[in-house]
Amino acid sequence: MPDCSSNRTDEEPSHPSSDVGAGGKQQSNKFRQISLSNDTVKSRISDMSNDILLQVVSAVKSSPVYSLQLDESTDVASCSQLLVYIRYLDGEAMKDEYLFSEPLATTTNTTANT
Repeated sequence: MPDCSSNRTDEEPSHPSSDVGAGGKQQSNKFRQISLSNDTVKSRISDMSNDILLQVVSAVKSSPVYSLQLDESTDVASCSQLLVYIRYLDGEAMKDEYLFSEPLATTTNTTANT
């Protein structure tokens, strides 16, 4: 069975190069003051993700109709993934949103039983 866990790196993100012109040095110094630790980046991504989810849930709740689409897909490591999409009415426009994906406990068997 393949390992379906995500491949993450613990490398520290790099900062912009210090080889910039006189006008860019001040901007470069501002970038260096921004915390880019793995925990900070992970926290910011999580906050943005939660905010987007709340916006979509709010829009779906105010929609008079919606539908869900569930799909199973197999990635390059032969790990099965459940993909969930939602379609809803936002004002007069129909919107499609990707909600989430989750790895499934089983893998896809590519050989047919005879």
